[in-house]
Amino acid sequence: MFDINALRLTWGRAFLVDRPDSTDVSQDKTTTRAYVVDVQLLPGWYMVEIRLDGQATERKARIKLSSASSPESLAMSLNSRQVSKRLIYLPARERIEIEVDSQGPLVERIETFRLARVTSRFARSRMTAKLEALHPKYRSCGNGYDVTKVSHDHRDLPKAWRDYCRLFDESEPLASYQDWIYQFDTLSADTRRAMLGNLRGVGDHPVFAIGIEVGDVSTDHLETAILSVVGQIYPHWWLIIEDRREGAEDKLVLPSNLRSDARISIISGNGSSDAPATLDRKLAEWGEWITYLGPEDVLPEHALYVLADAIRRDPDVDLIYADEDSIDAQGTRHSPRFKSDWNDDLGLSSDLFTGLAVYRTGVFTAAGGRDPRHGSASRFDMTLRCLGHTSGDRILHIPRVLYHGRAYAEAVNDPVAQKRAREAGRQAVERHLSRIGAPAVVFAKEHGHHVQYAVPEKKPLVSLIIPTRNGFDLLSRCVDSIIEKTRYRAFEIIIVDNGSDDRETLAYMAKVSAEHGVRVIRDDSPFNYSALNNRAVQVARGQFVALVNNDVEVSDGGWLDEVMGNALRPEVGVVGVKLLFTNGTVQHAGVIIGLSGCADHLHRGLPGDAPGYMARAAVTQSLSAVTGACLVVRRSLYEQVGGLNERDLAVSFNDVDFCLRVRQAGYTVLWTPHAVLYHHESATRGGDDTPEKVARATREADYIRRSWGDLIANDPAYNPNLSLHGFDCRLAWPPRTESLRQLAQRI
Repeated sequence: MFDINALRLTWGRAFLVDRPDSTDVSQDKTTTRAYVVDVQLLPGWYMVEIRLDGQATERKARIKLSSASSPESLAMSLNSRQVSKRLIYLPARERIEIEVDSQGPLVERIETFRLARVTSRFARSRMTAKLEALHPKYRSCGNGYDVTKVSHDHRDLPKAWRDYCRLFDESEPLASYQDWIYQFDTLSADTRRAMLGNLRGVGDHPVFAIGIEVGDVSTDHLETAILSVVGQIYPHWWLIIEDRREGAEDKLVLPSNLRSDARISIISGNGSSDAPATLDRKLAEWGEWITYLGPEDVLPEHALYVLADAIRRDPDVDLIYADEDSIDAQGTRHSPRFKSDWNDDLGLSSDLFTGLAVYRTGVFTAAGGRDPRHGSASRFDMTLRCLGHTSGDRILHIPRVLYHGRAYAEAVNDPVAQKRAREAGRQAVERHLSRIGAPAVVFAKEHGHHVQYAVPEKKPLVSLIIPTRNGFDLLSRCVDSIIEKTRYRAFEIIIVDNGSDDRETLAYMAKVSAEHGVRVIRDDSPFNYSALNNRAVQVARGQFVALVNNDVEVSDGGWLDEVMGNALRPEVGVVGVKLLFTNGTVQHAGVIIGLSGCADHLHRGLPGDAPGYMARAAVTQSLSAVTGACLVVRRSLYEQVGGLNERDLAVSFNDVDFCLRVRQAGYTVLWTPHAVLYHHESATRGGDDTPEKVARATREADYIRRSWGDLIANDPAYNPNLSLHGFDCRLAWPPRTESLRQLAQRI
């Protein structure tokens, strides 16, 4: 029977009905609410517009087409802050269903719904605009690259539709690493000629000494490694190959076509325990800069050119490291490792100087070179010793892939070798901390090192400041968990009551005040998160203050010991923690400036025990900012930098701005994954779901962009080769760096 409503042009909320089995809870604790659009729709193009009610920050949704001939599920992301839109194509008459997932027991309902029939011309225009704005392969990268744009025929509507749908489906990347290499990391003949021409016009040529050690392992790719040095565009280098094969009767001989190159020499280290020292002395004698190349690894042809250019631009630099990737047996590149700029804590948690690492000879010699007693960690150990002969502002990170390491599955999967390497690295960090007199112990973890700094026997008082308005369930869970679970007992709790009128909440605050000495400060002024905290800090008794949201819950009793061990370090200004959603996925693992257009949380939605990109979700590191949902700061420093900005940032981004001002004052903002709490985000404040709230949120984001614009495109804790769209460290398209072509054109 024909459905007369199918002839309409639009359908509103009245046509959206609950599916009979409207809610369901899966094994992973995801709750799903399902709806049916109660119309047998005609084939063609449609635009759907949806907004949730409540305080949903982001919810995954699926639009299910029930056609028996071609069942299909279209992905969509929904929230309560704005209307989400997407196109739908129906190949046949059918009804559609909408399923919305939640990470907790409750699923927000669809508040706003509109479905509209659109023409194929409108659909093509909308798809083209969205693809050119968001899809890497459709986006113009400007004229700075040798390959300026991947060509697409917009008349191919089926292909455009498939690519459009992939914008909403996060199950696979929109572009592969091979696509990225072709577009942004491949030299053209013109760029190569420009680099060679530049070398003739430059008088100062830093000289690199490159060491290769050949041991008893397979050397099937040694010639490839040597050829990658010989093929360098930059010619001012020496290559010293040390033959360390035990019991080898045949001498290591260069291929005939390389024997005439006087820049290459082979030395014997056979059977000598002093072999590394011998190679290091030779390198120090021959070069101004020292680096190493694995016997099966490869340098891209522009690696030394880029290094020399960086040294000319920054002549005071002492240590240099670059990004890297892996190559398989066939030479195919994969698994890029895009690193952050130097920061001491991340450098202790994991080795940033893997791949291409370059040492000024004077610093290398002063540090004593490598110590063979430290095995696989000998170079890491040497890097840490070099830190004693330079400073952080003389350590340079080059955000380019300048090293291709040969990857073997058996090496990665050898648990004995992994355990031995972790222990060697742990001991290297331990020796470094002993040299600088830092009171800490070091633990070897699966994904790096955990440096646990000591807390004095007489613990300084920490004032935990918790603003709230009503919200009995959240507030009681927060405060009770702090009182019952926190092992660091030198704390006071200050609840800032911002006009609560709920009897249960008021009774609870009176109870914990009487029984546990919790201080309650009444403040009935309009909600201003910055002002509420600033006023509480004025009456805090602690040497340190902790800003704590009322929707945070303590799960690990040692959280404050871990935080305070770091907060007591004189160079540290702010310490943030790892926060998990109720379902155990990551809510906060640090803030990246520029992410999502202003500032946002890295690794949001990652499983709570997953290491994240380059294990960044599993190791201590300094960042540009951490969330104010749970952070600790010395009270004197809080006052020194002026506290939270209550004039311009009443609700959002005040924590980001505060952390950036702390960094500007010369202090480190630290994030630790070893203090873990739950965060039921914005559960009492709600979303920005009115025109006034949206306008306020826009003003606050604009303030951050104006005030900290230099960090928006290049947060030193991130990498310009990683995207500012999404929380999963996907590839930037294009990178926010000077292209190889532009570098070659610069004199």
